[in-house]
Amino acid sequence: MKKVLSIVSLIAMAMIANAQTFTLTHEGNAVTEGGEITLTTSSKASPAFEDALLDLVLVNTDTEDGHWTLMTETPAGNTFSVSAVCGNMCQPNVTQSNVDVPAGETKNGLSVHFSIPSTAVSGTSEGFTVKLHNRTTDAVVLTFHVTVTYSSNSINEAAIANITRVYPNPAVSNVTVEYAVEGTAQFVMVDVAGREVMQQYVSGNGSMNLNVESLHKGVYLYGIRQGNKSFGMKKLVVK
Repeated sequence: MKKVLSIVSLIAMAMIANAQTFTLTHEGNAVTEGGEITLTTSSKASPAFEDALLDLVLVNTDTEDGHWTLMTETPAGNTFSVSAVCGNMCQPNVTQSNVDVPAGETKNGLSVHFSIPSTAVSGTSEGFTVKLHNRTTDAVVLTFHVTVTYSSNSINEAAIANITRVYPNPAVSNVTVEYAVEGTAQFVMVDVAGREVMQQYVSGNGSMNLNVESLHKGVYLYGIRQGNKSFGMKKLVVK
C-alpha cells in the first residue's frame, strides 16, 4: 500500500511540477474557467477577415517558457464562423493557433476573429467555445465561452459612421483612412492593451493620411468613437 501511495504521490508531484502558471485577460479583465465573454458588433460580411474581434493578452507567470495552443469550437448549426485565430502567427481560415511565451513575459495580439454572414438578422446571437491547451502537459488548462451578437442598431451603423477602408495593412510608415460619417465622429486607434495611440475628428465622406512610424511594431485596433464608446474595431498591423 505504501508503495502504491508513493507512486501516486510521485505522479501528483510531477503534474504539479509540469503545471504552467499564467493569466489570460480580455479588456483588462481576467478570463476564468467557464467564464462568459460577450461581443456586440454592427459589422457583417466585412471584406476584411473579421466582423467581431476577441482580443486577449496572455502572461506567462511561470519560471519556464510556456507553450500553448488557442483553440476554438463552433457548435453545429452556427451561421457565424471563426475566420482567423492569431497566436504566434495570424492565420485566416483556421480554428486554432500555437502560442509560445517566454518565462515571465507577456503575449499581446492573441485574438480570435469572427465572421458574420450578410444574411444575419439584427439581434442574432451565437456562441463559441474557446480553449487554451498546454502543449507541454497535453491538457486543456482553460475553457471559456464567447457570445457574438450582431446588432444593426448600434450607434455606429455603417450608414451613420463608418471607416470604409484602411490601407496599406500591414503598414510601415503611412496609412490612408477612408471614411463615411453623417455628422461628426472620432477616428481612434488603440494598442492591444487598450491604450489610445491616435485620434482625429472626421465628418462627411473623405480620407486622411496618418503617419504610424512612431508606433511600435505590432497589432493595433481602429474604429469610430461617439461619446465615450468605441465601435466596429478592426485590426491594423504595423511592421
